[in-house]
Amino acid sequence: SPTKNLTAYDYYLKGMDFRNRSNEEEDLQFAAQMFSQAIEIDSTFTLAWVWLAAASRSRYCYRFNRTEEILVKTKEYLDRAIALDPDNFEVRLEAGKYHDQCKLDYGQALPIFEKLRSEYPNNSQLYAWTGYIYRRMGQFENSFKNLDRAILLNPSSWNERANAAYTLVILRRYREAENYYRTGLDLNPIWDQGYSSLVELYQITGKIEQARIFTGNQNPDDHPWMYMTMSKTELLERNYDKAISIIEASPSEFLVYEDEFITRSQQLGLIYLMMSNKELATTHFQEARLILENRLKELPDDP
Repeated sequence: SPTKNLTAYDYYLKGMDFRNRSNEEEDLQFAAQMFSQAIEIDSTFTLAWVWLAAASRSRYCYRFNRTEEILVKTKEYLDRAIALDPDNFEVRLEAGKYHDQCKLDYGQALPIFEKLRSEYPNNSQLYAWTGYIYRRMGQFENSFKNLDRAILLNPSSWNERANAAYTLVILRRYREAENYYRTGLDLNPIWDQGYSSLVELYQITGKIEQARIFTGNQNPDDHPWMYMTMSKTELLERNYDKAISIIEASPSEFLVYEDEFITRSQQLGLIYLMMSNKELATTHFQEARLILENRLKELPDDP
């Protein structure tokens, strides 16, 4: 048993519930709080240390907290788990994830996953993480092959389907990608970026009316990325005023994800530039520049 304390175990289960919901900041923060509570009660609870490291790693990787402090804490949590049980499967797996997402050291991460896979040939996570690394290395067919194997082993996982869909878009296998996105959303209806990703798929394949119908059935306040996606649909048909009104209605000053940091003012500036209104475009770009400069003071090492 991972712990003999049922209260600690209850906190751990609550943390796992929120950790598996999404990669959004709110869910990750709450998960980390629950794992911390579990550790306060039982400091030898290895799995709670592992998943506290995982929540911390994800907050760093997805740019919710891109500081040296959280990177150090992530390593501390992982080291504590390794000290408690170095041969534990979850501990070894998290070590591979740390090298992948925090250090971008694929040469160190890949052998860890492949060694574990030889010991646990039916574990879906190992195929999934191998697939993620191959995609980062530009080996897209190999990436999809591993992700599809992960789905076969764990058909209920929305996350593997999300990544398989994303990889299929890179491969321009759009019809297959749509099926994977839709199934992923059926499995996890609160997967925010899945909605915007599916609309973007319709946009790049020229299915503008389908994109508009799909977004019309969603509440953008439930999916923050949807404002930008809806605006892009209007831009593709040169409905500039409508695109502007959608962006102005967005409650978020900026959107952050693993590889993107997009300000509302930057989006408005781009639309005005398309309209050849250089004066208003410049005004919004200056505003975006100030936001980015202030953000850079907080996170000077964020690429």
